[in-house]
Amino acid sequence: MMNDVELFSSLVSDIYDAALDSARWPNTLQRLCDHAGATASMIFSQDSTLKVAQRYYSWGDDPRYTKLYFEKYVALSPFLTLPHFTKVEEVRSVRELVPWREIQDTRFYREWMLPQGYVDNVFATLEKSQTSYAAFAVTRSQISRPTQMEVRRRLQLFIPHIRRAVSIGKTIDLYKVDAASLLAAMDSLSVAIVLVDSSGKIVKANAAGRSMLNDGHVVTSERGTLYPHDPKARVALREATAATLRGDEQIGTQGIALILKAKNGDHYLADVLPLTSGARQTAGIKYSATAAVFVRKAGLNIPSPPEILIELYKLTPSELRVLHAIVEIGGVPAVAEALGISEATTKVHLHRIFQKTGARRQADLVKIVAGASSPLAR
Repeated sequence: MMNDVELFSSLVSDIYDAALDSARWPNTLQRLCDHAGATASMIFSQDSTLKVAQRYYSWGDDPRYTKLYFEKYVALSPFLTLPHFTKVEEVRSVRELVPWREIQDTRFYREWMLPQGYVDNVFATLEKSQTSYAAFAVTRSQISRPTQMEVRRRLQLFIPHIRRAVSIGKTIDLYKVDAASLLAAMDSLSVAIVLVDSSGKIVKANAAGRSMLNDGHVVTSERGTLYPHDPKARVALREATAATLRGDEQIGTQGIALILKAKNGDHYLADVLPLTSGARQTAGIKYSATAAVFVRKAGLNIPSPPEILIELYKLTPSELRVLHAIVEIGGVPAVAEALGISEATTKVHLHRIFQKTGARRQADLVKIVAGASSPLAR
């Protein structure tokens, strides 16, 4: 039996190993499920407007029902818009956000959840865009033992690391890069990557990294040490690189991610990937490095249209689904059929939407949604 520190270190190590070798994700997801007492787990993305989804990695799911979900039931899911109600890296349960009775009233529950014995889904958003998002989720069944709160507590420790590993994995093209050929494969990438030792000394840098170092607006080399322009980031980077020498158990529950401020005021993100544990050790040994630092420009944190509507009118997840369906489809019978809920439930939600928005007709709702999509809406 591993103690808590050993278990944390072992799971974080698996997560970061999966950043360099995608074949490790199913085993990592299984271990996370075992730790959380969950039945299945998945890393996926969805578009709440187009009602399409994509699976990246999973464990424990039934392939038949997974196929049915992506082909049919994604459009009927009462959970499709939920990430718009949460912050990135925030672990939530779908039953916190949608009343259980409302869930049971849907075709999605009767035809997809119930046959599999699923009673809850605990998730965290990893990335967001205007209408789409990537997420990590575990599914709880009737035989799951830990309470919802305990599952959330256990997973919250690992979500920052999962998010970081997925981001790094996307950057380096998971299917082509392994630890032994890390830097050689990275020279063709546009993101700046710098390998450093535990003191922050630069061991190697890819082409984009060398260009960023020479430019000096974000980071530079001072006596061979990676040196951010932002004074606050210098201390944080020094602590982060020093922690990598002591193994994954030292990197903390929030992982290693830094915000760097450039000379012109632009913000950049730096993810630090430890190279001293697991399969990543081959890269560290080869280059005498203890960490790989990935630096990229941060995106604008602009609220998406769904989040604007939520904030302005205090809509619930179910009301947001009905609002979008009314705008896209039209009448109550067609909306009820499209969402897999009863006409009576649709009318109740529509009545509340009219009350909250002050609209009197469906045409007014169309204008409200269109206005939220405008950059001048706020």
